[in-house]
Amino acid sequence: MCKKFREEFNCRTTVATPINMLLSIRIDYDAELLFKAQCAWDAASSELRMAFVMTTIILVLIGFSGVSDEDLRRAEIYLYGGLFLSILLLISAFFDMVLIRDSKADNFSVCEARDTLPKEIQPQRLECSYLRYYMTVLLTVGSAGSLVPFWLG
Repeated sequence: MCKKFREEFNCRTTVATPINMLLSIRIDYDAELLFKAQCAWDAASSELRMAFVMTTIILVLIGFSGVSDEDLRRAEIYLYGGLFLSILLLISAFFDMVLIRDSKADNFSVCEARDTLPKEIQPQRLECSYLRYYMTVLLTVGSAGSLVPFWLG
């Protein structure tokens, strides 16, 4: 049963990323199998996202230190860098949202249409979750928003 599940729900071939999936199958009246599949973001997009967030944190620290020390040069670095970085973060959040929506559409046959599953795998409970990935989009927009108030004036 485990081997069949791995063949049917493969992150590289059959399931579109990102998704968290929980599948419960009742074997007997007493036994129940619980499968959890987690297909995360692609590695390149995760690394890019982390670079944007880390740069945002560093930029905010430079801005706060520039304002507290009344250093005009560091404050200007924050202002111009913050504008550019917030635009990059918003673009990244937009593409992440598009990726999540595509994943929902691509995984519809797996998550909603139980008739398409093999006869050996008839789930008692099948849950597909995208909450973690929506939270990533929300945090990315929040990071962009942390830069906006200061350069708007």
